[in-house]
This record gives sequence, C-alpha cells and structure tokens, in this order.
Amino acid sequence: AAPSLEASSSEPSDTSGDTEPATLSTPSASVDPEVPARPRRYRLGPDGEVVESSSASVVEVKPETTAPESSDVIASVEPSEAPAAPAGLDQSALEEAVRQSVGAAVEGLAVEMSRIRLLAEQASTSTPAVQPSNAAPVVPAVPAAFEDAMARLAEQDVPEPLRREILDLAIVRAGSEDPAEEDAREAILQVLRSMLPCVVEGAEPTPGTKRRIALVGPTGVGKTTTLAKLAASLRLERGCTVGLLAADTYRIGAVEQLRSYARMLDIPLRVIRTPDDVGPALEALDDCDVVLIDTPGRSQRDKQNISELQELLAAFAPDETHLALSAAAAPKVLREGLAAFGGIGADTLLFTKLDEAASLGPLLAIGRDAGRPIGWVTTGQGVPDDLGPARDAGLPEKLLGS
Repeated sequence: AAPSLEASSSEPSDTSGDTEPATLSTPSASVDPEVPARPRRYRLGPDGEVVESSSASVVEVKPETTAPESSDVIASVEPSEAPAAPAGLDQSALEEAVRQSVGAAVEGLAVEMSRIRLLAEQASTSTPAVQPSNAAPVVPAVPAAFEDAMARLAEQDVPEPLRREILDLAIVRAGSEDPAEEDAREAILQVLRSMLPCVVEGAEPTPGTKRRIALVGPTGVGKTTTLAKLAASLRLERGCTVGLLAADTYRIGAVEQLRSYARMLDIPLRVIRTPDDVGPALEALDDCDVVLIDTPGRSQRDKQNISELQELLAAFAPDETHLALSAAAAPKVLREGLAAFGGIGADTLLFTKLDEAASLGPLLAIGRDAGRPIGWVTTGQGVPDDLGPARDAGLPEKLLGS
C-alpha cells in the first residue's frame, strides 16, 4: 500500500483558543497489486499553495547577518506542473504549519547569531586576563639600605640588568643584605670603580721620555680640540716638549685650527697626507718628548676608511692610542664606536663632552664592556682647563648623585 496525504479526521482539542495545525496521516489505500502505486509527494508552490510534485520538496534557508522575518522565507523549489490539491486537504493549515516551522528555525538562528556577536564584543572590550605569576621572572626586592643608591642609578639611565648586577656585587662586598646605609653606599662605589677603571697616576708622559700618542674615534667627537687640550696640558703643566702631526686633511679648517693652537703654544706642527709622510715628519720632531697625531675622523660604519686609518697608525707606531667617544652620544652609537675602533689597537678610552651628557649610565655600560681603562675626560671647550685625568673626574660618585 502506498502512503497518501490526507487531513486528519479528528480536530485537536482547543484549550488555549489557538488553532493547532492539521496533522498528517498515511492510511492504507486499495491499489492494484500488479501495478505498484507511485507515492504522491507534495511541495509548496511559488505562492504558498500545496502542489503535487514528482520529487521531494526542499526547503532551503540561508543564514544572514540580520535574521529575516519568517514571513519572508521563500522555499526554493523546482518549477513543475501544479495539479490541484487533493480533496480533503486543509491547505491553509498546512501552509501555516510549514511557516511556523521555518520561522522557529530562523528565529533560533537569529538568537544564536546575536549571542555570538555579544560574546565577540565582550572579548574585544574586556580587560585582558591577569598573566600567571610564572609568565615573567619576579624581580627581587631591593634591600632598604640600597634603595637610595639604586634609585639614583636608575635616574642615570643605568640599564636594569646592570643595576641588578651592581646590587648583587655590592651585597657581597658589604657582607650583608642589611648593612648601614653608608656601608651600602661605599660597597656600591667600589663596584662602580671596578666597572670604570681609570689610568693610574704616574702613567702620563714626563720630560725626557719619548712618547707617541694617537687620538682616534668617530667624526664629531671633538678629537682636534681634545688634542690641543692635551698638548697644552703636557706643555704648560708638565713641562714636556710637544710636537703635533696634523693628519686630518679631510675636514675643512681642521689643519688651520690645529695650526692656531700650535702657534699659541709655540710648538712645531707637521702636516701629513699619506702614510709615507709619517717618517719624514717624525724625523723633524725627533727632539720632542711627546708627539701627538690628530687622525681624521671616520664614521663607525665606514669600514674602508677605518682600514686606511689602520695603515696610518701602523706607520706612526704609537705608544698610546686613545679612543675618543662623546659622552653625549646615544648608547647605540657608543657601542658601535667601540666595536668599530676597538679593533685598531686602542689602549684607553677618552670621553669627551662630559658636560653635555644627559646621563652617565651609558658610559658605565661602555666602560664595563670595553676592557680598557679610561685615560682622560673633557668637560667643556676651555683649553687646557676642561681636560683632566678620568681618575679625578669622580664618575662613580657622579653616578650616585654626588
């Protein structure tokens, strides 16, 4: 027996006043056993009417950003010939049942989409979750006796890892995490002095000794002015006979500037342009106690010109080579200068423009990493007053605010 579509013979009880949709039943029908009956299938037509179809009806609902009204949902069906609805079928009840079913599905989809949008908005505006305690290392607290000194180092832009290293070494030197404040300060000063080693007293040239001193460094650090200060200090304060070699023929006015200082100090000056000129110039200055050479400034990134500078220094054969760096330069520039010129055999560091430095923390980091003592520092434009040995500059004390 093939199923057939008929309206239910019994009406549902009406207790709420609403009309319940008609139920579908498939009673048996008498058919010829030799001719199998083709099952009847029905679908919704374009205007909502129930029509018979040879294929199963398909109701297609596509999700939208904004949920459509249930009355706007249209069933997608293939066009076919629409015979009249079977007798006894309550067409309006069937249409209402289908519309209610589709409407409920669409309404549920709209509710779910609204919930997803709400969750997304809450996730974008909510406060980030607190990171677990093991997400970052916990920095140990600073003992009370060292708090003031650590705060002053932070004001001088000493990097935090270096401050922690200084604190650990100072605690070892003090022998306790809770020493007297004066003992804690002295322990930190000892650590800073070890990180900023200076040339010891008595290492400077004296009359009767033969010394060749070269100044090298990046452009703009003040090498020519510093060389004039050093020449004046050795000539006027120590009584040495001094000679000058001017090798910076690239910068306009550099030779004339040095010649003016030589004339005021009454010291000889020779100009050299190539390494081949160094030998004859040294012979002319053979009676001088100290010969200073002013090398041309080179960019720390100009490897070719730095190589030419090495050839000049090889011909000069200095007893001392001072690497001049500006204390007012950025930490990255200081590191690049140390890396570029450190390989040419610099013996000591010479910090210029100390009076222009915003902080001394970068100098501490460079001094600790350089592996060379600090020879001289300059603190202004005065010749020779604004030049002095680094050991007398009190850099560790300045780092602590003294």
